[in-house]
Amino acid sequence: MVAGLLDARVRGGGDRVAFVDGTTGDAASWREIAALVPSWQAAFDGDRPIAIAVASPVTFCMHYLAALAAGVPVAPLDPNATPTEA
Repeated sequence: MVAGLLDARVRGGGDRVAFVDGTTGDAASWREIAALVPSWQAAFDGDRPIAIAVASPVTFCMHYLAALAAGVPVAPLDPNATPTEA
């Protein structure tokens, strides 16, 4: 389902901004996110859930959405969490 939605965004204007960090101006397009999907598919079999903790909001959004589109069960973690909290 997520893969289909991402594909539709790429077909409808893949170079449009998908996410932007309002404080730094960092941005990512739908096409950049879609380009990450094969890496996630190759790295994970989709059966084991993983957690990601990324400090950059745009980088986090890119990888979180790409992982979901690849069929990888993923949970976000606070990158500032202590080991006890994580």
